[in-house]
Amino acid sequence: MASVLFKWILFSLFLFNNGEMHPYYVSVVELKNNRAEHLLELTCRLFTDDFEDALKNDGSHINLTNPGNRDTAEARVNFYVNKHLEVQVNGKAVKFSFLGYEIKEDAVNVYMQLPFTGSLREVYFNSTLLYREHPEQAGIFHVVEGSKRESRKLVNPDSVLRIKF
Repeated sequence: MASVLFKWILFSLFLFNNGEMHPYYVSVVELKNNRAEHLLELTCRLFTDDFEDALKNDGSHINLTNPGNRDTAEARVNFYVNKHLEVQVNGKAVKFSFLGYEIKEDAVNVYMQLPFTGSLREVYFNSTLLYREHPEQAGIFHVVEGSKRESRKLVNPDSVLRIKF
């Protein structure tokens, strides 16, 4: 679903602006409680060129599509996401394990997970993903708990979001 929303946003904002390209800066974060696997699954989607610019501003000149050293690229991606995205679940700070990233079309998908049992009652995000690079950066946040799905939007400079179930 988040993938469909992400593509719809790209399609509508880039193609229907009186024939002109209009830059729009958006990231998508999805947190899903996978009860069957006893995991919280976190996915961050960022435009590849914007993400590479952010990594460059943090001191890493990395081509994410064709990195010279995949391990170094993954370490920098992990560091950046952990630096710019804080998550609390049910009132407690959590630390996700980095699984890796992949390029899908013009976006980077970053995958993380955390062992978890129980239900999501409250999720807190503090996100500054790509904020330094784009004053107009927006973030769309999806939290999935069972059949319930809550979605919210943050726009730079706002960085704090709380979703309750």
